[in-house]
Amino acid sequence: AYAKDRAGKVASSSIERELSPVMACLRLGSEVYGFDWNLKLPRIKRTEANHRHPLEPNYQLELIKAVLTEDGIKPMYGVALLLCLQGGMMVSEIKQLLPKDIALDAVLPHLVIRNKTKNPDRKRIVPIVLGLELIKAHLSETIAWLVRTTESGPSATLKKIMRRTIDSPSTSAHCLRHTLKINAQNAGVDVLTLSSIAGWADPQRKMSKHLLNYGSTGISQDAMVIKLRDDSMIIHKELIALEQSLKADSNVLAFAAQ
Repeated sequence: AYAKDRAGKVASSSIERELSPVMACLRLGSEVYGFDWNLKLPRIKRTEANHRHPLEPNYQLELIKAVLTEDGIKPMYGVALLLCLQGGMMVSEIKQLLPKDIALDAVLPHLVIRNKTKNPDRKRIVPIVLGLELIKAHLSETIAWLVRTTESGPSATLKKIMRRTIDSPSTSAHCLRHTLKINAQNAGVDVLTLSSIAGWADPQRKMSKHLLNYGSTGISQDAMVIKLRDDSMIIHKELIALEQSLKADSNVLAFAAQ
């Protein structure tokens, strides 16, 4: 009944993943209590994988400019978009951030993704190099929004905002994760760095699990995290330049007003 209800709403692989712990529990019960059950997952119709289209550079600039200037995009939504782009973060990962995971005032501003994730590779440290002031001011508001909404609500909201802002009928927040990948490849950043920032599996990735439990000072001084920060700045150099130009324009206007 569960599989039938979820069919058409999510991918077949998602249904199988959601039912996996249920099956494991039932099989354990059968072993412990000798029920001699022969359990199988229901037959689930396979679905084609969705093609995630990365944003073209001009769309990235247009979207981030709207986010940073709060032009039709509320700050709590803008923060989510910034994190999806520069950290390859899912809205569920943002939602689960705790105060101890947030170090935006550290020497090296960062977020620690260490709570429940899709798989162990997703646990990571994300340096914040773009939109730091906006994120610092409104991250708590973003988390509160994600906590009080349904599972699919935030993704639908961000998708509407993106499609309205950049006039792209097929884009979504998850496309920002793939945009990060393309940006990193175009910037010549190595695969290991990319997998460490976004949480993709890589056999050479060796970030210590202990590092995830360091204090903000220890993380800010770690050579590997410093390299992630430096590479992130290379990946997003055009967007960072845009942010700096917006700040310069804002300062000029403020000076003229005085």
